[in-house]
Amino acid sequence: MKSMTGRKVRETLEIELGFEADRARRLPLSFAAEEIDTYWAARKLPPLQPENFIAMAKAGMVAGVAGRQKVSEILFRQVSRIPTTTTYEELTQELILIISKHQSTINLSRHRTTCVNAHLNILEPDRVLMRTYSSMLSEVDLKKFKARSNDLLKSEIGDAEDLEKWINKTHELLVDISSCSRDSVAQDSKDSEIDRQKGVISPKALPTYFKQWESFVREKIGPLFGVVLNQDDVSPLTMVLNDLERNKSRSWTTILSDLTELKTESAFTRRLNTQTAAISMEMNLISHEVKIRERSVKIEVTQSGVDKAFVAQFLKAMKAQFVVYPGTGLFTASTKIGLGMITISYENAIKSDLSKIEDILLQLI
Repeated sequence: MKSMTGRKVRETLEIELGFEADRARRLPLSFAAEEIDTYWAARKLPPLQPENFIAMAKAGMVAGVAGRQKVSEILFRQVSRIPTTTTYEELTQELILIISKHQSTINLSRHRTTCVNAHLNILEPDRVLMRTYSSMLSEVDLKKFKARSNDLLKSEIGDAEDLEKWINKTHELLVDISSCSRDSVAQDSKDSEIDRQKGVISPKALPTYFKQWESFVREKIGPLFGVVLNQDDVSPLTMVLNDLERNKSRSWTTILSDLTELKTESAFTRRLNTQTAAISMEMNLISHEVKIRERSVKIEVTQSGVDKAFVAQFLKAMKAQFVVYPGTGLFTASTKIGLGMITISYENAIKSDLSKIEDILLQLI
């Protein structure tokens, strides 16, 4: 093919990065939603519309405690009744496990995007480079780095050797800019604050940035210049996305096997306990267990954000729940407004319990 300027290569890479990020969002979300649907049917849970499975998948893609809490809230809001053999907490746990397989793909994409964007940004000398580093570099250094950036954009790339040199020179520019910025920031900041500055990359992280940058350019541009890619040259993210496009979602047998295996891992158990505790701490939830007509009733109320008006709203939610409640089995209701939340669950509920529950809640707030 004809040679390409560095500017054209940069523009092509930016487009390719957008395409890849879109695939990394779309494919995992689609597969996670399909697998939740499969899980839902196999567990014989109350029927839901497909958009609810998509909402759960999106919520679970959020990392850590926040994602777990979002999934839990969707379950409380959309599922009025679950089999007595399970709990909302167990359902949340298993849904997070199903989604986690695909969440890791998004994490790979985010990491790769960060590394590649760091290089693309310094190849915008008059806009991004200036905006990001003007406060950390002297005018002399800025002028020097802008000149190097413009040289890279103007350079002609005609074969694989030229491309390899361009890849290396771009990374060398990132290393020098980051190092110079780091030295400048270090004069006015504590060591712990340096790496939080936008554009300043830790020296330990730079080799990883280069590896991601090199593999991305070689994958997206290399074949145009005769670069032959071996399996070892392809990034893990590319392999995962290609596998997703070729394969179907997991069957219930596979999902069940994966759930069983993951639940036995001690690392997951520790993480689950930590996240569950964090959710309770974040929302200041206090659990109460009371007796109504010899039945144990579990009530959870936040320490703040709940008043008489909130209790009245929650009782409306309970009344609405009775419209779809069959009269036997576990009854659950939940209302969350801002930082306030009330949840209740117990067996074999009846409408006449409402006045008693109101009295209990007003005593608890």
